[in-house]
Amino acid sequence: MARSRGRPREIVECVPSIDIGALRRAGIFAIPEKKALRAWTVDADIVDLAPIVWDGRRLALRNQFIEIEREPCPFGGERYYFSCYCHRRVTKLYSANDGPWRCRHCYGLTYRTCQEAPRDRYRSKAQRIRESLGGGPNLLDDFPPRPRSMHRKRYEGLKARHSEAANRATTLLASLVFGLNKRPGSSG
Repeated sequence: MARSRGRPREIVECVPSIDIGALRRAGIFAIPEKKALRAWTVDADIVDLAPIVWDGRRLALRNQFIEIEREPCPFGGERYYFSCYCHRRVTKLYSANDGPWRCRHCYGLTYRTCQEAPRDRYRSKAQRIRESLGGGPNLLDDFPPRPRSMHRKRYEGLKARHSEAANRATTLLASLVFGLNKRPGSSG
C-alpha cells in the first residue's frame, strides 16, 4: 500500500489503548461486579488512570459502557471481544484525543511501520530480529549468537530473514544515494 503524501495519519502506538487480553489476564472478567483501576501508557509515560467496572455483560469505563461479546471455543473456554460503535468485533480499543473508546478503523489509525519508507521498514525488521536474539540494533555488528533455548532451525530461519531484510534495506539506501548523485548540479 502506498504512503499518502499528505499529513501522516495518527499511529496506534501513540494513542491510549485497552486490550481485551490484558484485561482477561488481569482477572477483570473472572467475577461479575469486579472493579479495578487501570493505567494507560504511551511510550512508557502514564497518560491516563481510570476505574473499570465489569457487570458481567459490559465494561464501564470513563462514563462509557463498552459491550463485550463472548464466543465459545471448540475445545472449551471462550474468547472475549469488544463490540465497537461501528459493530466490529475487536480485541483492542483506542481513545484518540481523550475521545470515546473506538476501534482503530473508527479513528483512522495506522501502524508505525505503515508510515515508514520501504528501506526504513526493512531496516526496522532486521533490527527487531537482532534485538529479539539479544543483540543490538546496529546492522554492522556481528549477528547475535543462537540462544541456548532456541531450536537451530528457527535460528537459521531468523538469520536468513535478517540477511534478506538487511540486504534489501542496503540496496534501497544505495539506490537512493546513487539517485541523489545523478541529480544535475551534484558533484559525483
